[in-house]
Amino acid sequence: MAGTQRRTAKRDVARKRSMTAGSRQRAGAVVALMVVLGLLAGCSGGSEPATSSPASAPVSSTASPSASTTATTTVAAAPYKPADQNGPAQNVPKPVKPALADEFSAEGLKAFAKYWYDAYNYGTATGDTSLAEAITSGTCIYCQGQFTDIKAWYQAKNWVMGGELTPTTIYIKNFAVAPNGSYQAVVQFNLASATLLKAGGVVERTAPESTALGGIFNAAYADHRWTTSDIGKIG
Repeated sequence: MAGTQRRTAKRDVARKRSMTAGSRQRAGAVVALMVVLGLLAGCSGGSEPATSSPASAPVSSTASPSASTTATTTVAAAPYKPADQNGPAQNVPKPVKPALADEFSAEGLKAFAKYWYDAYNYGTATGDTSLAEAITSGTCIYCQGQFTDIKAWYQAKNWVMGGELTPTTIYIKNFAVAPNGSYQAVVQFNLASATLLKAGGVVERTAPESTALGGIFNAAYADHRWTTSDIGKIG
């Protein structure tokens, strides 16, 4: 009787270990999938993200003019440094919205969609999603979820290497209000390979490059500007 109970107990322990290992494997697969989709799940540990500042425009300081000459000293801006295993990206240039991106036209919508992805990539590289959030409606649940996950990842002192979304084609079949109340553009884009890093450059997860991805970009126009209202999959 005692021997039977011991064998049963051993089987129970083995089964629990197997279930735990399976759960960990499934959790790892979920995180990897989230990386591919751009949903960066937060964990603790890592390095402080660098404070971003534009790298393109030099900062100039002008000395007080004298009676004879005016001396000007130019201080070069710190160069952009991509993220690597030693730390997050530094001095990431902030994207600037072109005037066309506020125009109510098909070309304006295309320019706005491109700018939105630039603002999103800036958030992925720095943890600062404020640019993208400023031009995104709260109705875009997908977008808001991404912003939350990106901020949580960086606030936990982690960072991201790569993972940029690059639109290759933005197509508008009919510049008119769709049944959902938005103007729509079909966007084809590439996703660069991504690595999620933690303290000491420890690799948490990686995702390979993906090409020819597609989505439907929805935007609304009001007060002389566009706002992203939703981003959905094609099909």
